[in-house]
Amino acid sequence: MKKEIIVVEGIGEVTIVSSPRSRNISLRVVAGELKVSKPRLVSRPATLSFIEKNRSWIVEKLAESSQSRLIHDSDILAPNTIVRFKEASGDAEPEGIKVCGGIEVTYPSYLSWQDKIVQEAAVASLVPVWRRSAKSYLPKRLEELARIHSFEFSTVRLKNIHTRWGSCTSTGNINLNIQLMKLDDDLIDHVLLHELSHTKALNHGKDFWRVFESVRPGARQERKQLKQMIIF
Repeated sequence: MKKEIIVVEGIGEVTIVSSPRSRNISLRVVAGELKVSKPRLVSRPATLSFIEKNRSWIVEKLAESSQSRLIHDSDILAPNTIVRFKEASGDAEPEGIKVCGGIEVTYPSYLSWQDKIVQEAAVASLVPVWRRSAKSYLPKRLEELARIHSFEFSTVRLKNIHTRWGSCTSTGNINLNIQLMKLDDDLIDHVLLHELSHTKALNHGKDFWRVFESVRPGARQERKQLKQMIIF
């Protein structure tokens, strides 16, 4: 599988993946970026032509994705942590400041709270909060669920992952996204049990779902809910 990143005017960075399993060119907008999957024999000009033919759809989906990824004033994205935006006087660069019970992000008057640099400051301010909360909660909860449901795993690592909530290797090493701490407890348990189920069935085939649903009834419905949650 070959991956290439290009820049398309009016669209931004585009990740193109050439895969032997792809039969046609397909487009996805993930986390505000366009992902293209294509057969290996499809040329770059043909791929760019396909992107241009679908430009209207792409721009619409990018706009929707960008809007859905915004942090808003008074959002609660970590335990006992409220995000606040405040327009500051002067021309100082925006910075995230940890305050009593939350995060306050100040920004100069020539910017908006929706601007990328201000949003990035909010996310950067949340990372240490997610990390502290995850360290104190996730490993203990994972061990508890493993004990209750008779799973065994090797190690657990906490990371700030931008594409997935967790993963499990063939050797039973589990990686968990610290951004899980912005989810409610039920969805956190869903992800932890999902990864624990992979210690018995690595792929997402019938065996996996048999294991997962035996310890998490209603897992498929919860999965739909989880897909609506944003990873920054």
